[in-house]
Amino acid sequence: MNAGDLMKLLPYSEEGVPLLDFALIGSFFFRDGHTVERRKLLLACLERYVELCGDQLRHYAVKIGDGRTKWKAYRPDAVSVISRKFLKDEGSTGYFRLTGGEELEIATPYFCHAIVAPESGEVFSPSTGTC
Repeated sequence: MNAGDLMKLLPYSEEGVPLLDFALIGSFFFRDGHTVERRKLLLACLERYVELCGDQLRHYAVKIGDGRTKWKAYRPDAVSVISRKFLKDEGSTGYFRLTGGEELEIATPYFCHAIVAPESGEVFSPSTGTC
């Protein structure tokens, strides 16, 4: 069975829009993820993800420590904004998220997030559709 055959098995709305989609999801765990050295490895993964899928991304958010966060329109300098915040405050808890949905409420196969916490290491989890 190929991807085209699988697509035929998905449920569709009355308008012919698929209600489900396939995505490739990977999670990477970094021991001592709260350290600057490990955060640099995480950010290298982020940069590669953006190389592959950046044209599909539409929104991003980043939070370090107890700071506030809000979704912003994705732009090419988002990676440098995330990098600057992640490397500034070693040992803090933080996260970033990037998504490809035109609206935040709309599901998309282009989603990437990372969570860092001194007590639990670091998780980088990209989800990609066709990039």
